[in-house]
Amino acid sequence: TQLFSPMNSTRLLKQCRPAFLKFSLLAILAALLGAMTANGETYYSRKNGDWSATSTWSTNSDRSAGTAVPGSGDIAMIEHGFTVTVDVTNATCKNLDLGSMTSGNGAGTIAFNSGSELTVSMGLYVGESSSRSGSINMASGRTLICPGFSLIYLGTWTPGTGTLQLTGDNTLRSEEHTSELQSPCN
Repeated sequence: TQLFSPMNSTRLLKQCRPAFLKFSLLAILAALLGAMTANGETYYSRKNGDWSATSTWSTNSDRSAGTAVPGSGDIAMIEHGFTVTVDVTNATCKNLDLGSMTSGNGAGTIAFNSGSELTVSMGLYVGESSSRSGSINMASGRTLICPGFSLIYLGTWTPGTGTLQLTGDNTLRSEEHTSELQSPCN
């Protein structure tokens, strides 16, 4: 008998259909669950404090104390005039928003302790206007790693002994305060 005769292939399709449908449904479900968990949480600064302190962050619009800190799939928004200090060597987030690009809630500053490191996997967004500026203070050193850097309105850039490692494309709009972002060699 032939392996792929029309009669055998029809029978084979009928036998495999339930298994194929189950596999397809499982694949779709896995993709949907992956997409839902990929968005993560949005963390808002609720006071001056350390990155690693849950009391620094809130996931609620009412700014109640949080129970966790931003992680690799989360958005961290530093606003309301607060300064959040990176105090650990393994801080991560998906996006870092300094100065409230979307909600209009005031300036925000990120600072670094000696030996600390923050990796932003998607983008760093700095400021929206003079009342919603973003500041970066690396006077005490260490490392900020991000693939993209969108500077719209910079409050203060304090390079100190820190390193800003950019691993992707960057936008520095020349018409808005980019002269404040200078190399320490200038």
